[in-house]
Amino acid sequence: MTLSKPPISKEYGAWASILTAFAAGSGVAWRVNFESLILFLCAISFFLARMPLLGILRSKSLGKPTDAGFTRHVIWFILYSLTGIILFSILLFKYKLIALFVFIILSLAIFSYNVYVTYDKGPRSNGASFSGILGVSLLSSFTYYAATGHLNSVTATLWILVFLYLAGGILYVRARLGEPGWKACFIFHVVTTVTVCILGMFKFIPILSIIAYCPSFVKSLMGALSAKKETVAKKLGRMELVHSLIYIILMVMVYRAQF
Repeated sequence: MTLSKPPISKEYGAWASILTAFAAGSGVAWRVNFESLILFLCAISFFLARMPLLGILRSKSLGKPTDAGFTRHVIWFILYSLTGIILFSILLFKYKLIALFVFIILSLAIFSYNVYVTYDKGPRSNGASFSGILGVSLLSSFTYYAATGHLNSVTATLWILVFLYLAGGILYVRARLGEPGWKACFIFHVVTTVTVCILGMFKFIPILSIIAYCPSFVKSLMGALSAKKETVAKKLGRMELVHSLIYIILMVMVYRAQF
């Protein structure tokens, strides 16, 4: 039996978010080691497993659980999942990163909900989009843990910070593409700014962390005032990659300044 071509998600925004989360965690930790790279590959494996799993569910709902497409989805779901499990086991038993049990439990819960909502309401529904970002943001926290071996306040707050940035990015992109929501986008960025300021005031995060969110706030404000639309999604995607790079650089500078 010839192994079919692997199903790979073409959700470029999701791939960009995964890279952003990993880069943020590695940057704040100020190191990349084998543990963090293995965790990154583990996360990629489970992300890839999501697509064939959705294919399995759709095949069953259409009453075609025995066709070639169904078999292909089953094979690749097993292969992707086994790869993720093996990589996760290496982190647990070779590198003794026991706190990753928290990561896998939270990730499985979010992953299951995301698959359910995506299957039920579609990949662009709010539930699917924001639960996906919630799961991806978790990667930043545990990349930091894998790189440093420390499970501390940075691990928890990094999840919040990266989620706020990525969720704001989703709202901004949707508004720029013409979907109703400039008001919601701007309000979310105001809430993000207030939240980051409060966390900084109480010293949960570096007080200067708000600097990393200033570009996002400014672009949402300008967008809300002009209500400008962008019809070329790829162009907008490239712009968001640049914004993400700026965000990561500012975050790293802020965290390194306190050490």
